[in-house]
Amino acid sequence: MGYYHMVTQGVLLDISTFHFLIHACCKIFDVKLGSEVHGRIVKSGLGRNKSLNNNLMGMGMYREALDLFDEMLLSGVLPDEITMVSLFSTCTKLKDLETGKRLHLYIVDNKFRIRGSLLNCLVDMYSKCGKMDEAHSLLSRCDESEFDVVLWTTLVSGYVKSNKIDKARQLFEKMNERSLVSWTTMMSGYVQGGYFCECLELFQQMRFENVIPDEVALVTVLSACAHLEDFDLGRSIHAFIVTYGMIVNGFLGNALLDLYAKCGKLDDALRTFEQLPCKSAASWNSMLDGFCRSGGVDKARDFFNKIPEKDIVSWNTMVNFYVKHDMFNESFELFCKMQSSNVKPDRTTLISLLSSCANVGALYHGIWANVYIEKNEIGIDTMLGTALIDMYGKCGCVEMASEIFTQIIEKNELSDATSRHSERLAIAFGLINNQENSPIRVVNSVRMCRDCHSVMKLISQACDREIVIRDNYRFHRFTDGHCSCKDYW
Repeated sequence: MGYYHMVTQGVLLDISTFHFLIHACCKIFDVKLGSEVHGRIVKSGLGRNKSLNNNLMGMGMYREALDLFDEMLLSGVLPDEITMVSLFSTCTKLKDLETGKRLHLYIVDNKFRIRGSLLNCLVDMYSKCGKMDEAHSLLSRCDESEFDVVLWTTLVSGYVKSNKIDKARQLFEKMNERSLVSWTTMMSGYVQGGYFCECLELFQQMRFENVIPDEVALVTVLSACAHLEDFDLGRSIHAFIVTYGMIVNGFLGNALLDLYAKCGKLDDALRTFEQLPCKSAASWNSMLDGFCRSGGVDKARDFFNKIPEKDIVSWNTMVNFYVKHDMFNESFELFCKMQSSNVKPDRTTLISLLSSCANVGALYHGIWANVYIEKNEIGIDTMLGTALIDMYGKCGCVEMASEIFTQIIEKNELSDATSRHSERLAIAFGLINNQENSPIRVVNSVRMCRDCHSVMKLISQACDREIVIRDNYRFHRFTDGHCSCKDYW
């Protein structure tokens, strides 16, 4: 209001006032007002002021900021390091690699010294644009004394996001100094890639080096514990949380709840759930998953009915629960109710439903699901196509199964090898076609039998290969004759 009062009264605005106005616009994310302030800066004859231009570039008007750079050059105003840092940050936000490369060429041609914040911004831009070779090559052109923990962490994060987890770990090990963000980035990368054991090992190393984790790090490691069903470590982390007086709420509360639910500790899960001040959709769904894992049909359905706002995960969890327990009528009845709700079935829902149809040979219902897929223009990807093939195959419609198979663009070893013990066929396919020493990953929509579990341990030892299988209960990571589930699944 003070700004408009000054304008209406004809008060002249100076550089200090404009700096304050730009800062205020950044704070409240008011791009429209910022654009108006920019116009007044130009009208007042301060359009060539370098410090004002630098501030304008950081205001959130990203495309305008890049245009402003060209205006600066045409006006004869030379950018400094602060200007270039703002511009590279803008290119990163816009994922505008082409302009970023042009700016990089400009600073090289004009002999800018690439160090500190400028070096970090350049590496960050290339990393987030997926150009890790360019990001890493910057290091070979710079003195290692210029490398700080932020730069190293940026590179590690870039390799994590590029699914080059081994390269990320190599860089991580080279770091002379590691921040909490560095540790968390590496652990998060392991969790995202399904390397849960490595995440826990890194967490133990972090604690050995007396690095105190924050909420983000704890949520990450609790996720790994949940996937591996490592109740003991998860419980010790809960004790750590209590000792340090952290508030069990939000992501941290949900992570603990998910851990107890996946470990079958229903009483602990329910206690944590009831203590949460604010229960999100994730809280309700984790608790529902716990009830489903416990096997109590009535309790699971009663809890499902209590969920105030059921999302797609709630419906899918319950539908899949019925499918696992061969309760075909209940799964189809719930699917029909889902359609009358505000939540539309997705591929996961339909895969579960088709699995149920396949198990009981319910061809009519399977055809109905296929028609639903076509009417709603749901694309048939590999997983959904495999479910349709499995359904038609087990219902004796070989011609329809073959027709669906030809429609799948990207076929994999799953295209629920759809017979019993399909994990073995999938692994055989992987051993023949994958590179030597590379991990073999298989996704299965039904629980692995004990016999297949024993076979996988033997194959991992005999062939010296890492085998990762995700069934509908958990992840199994087989290495050197041992499984991460410790033979309990």
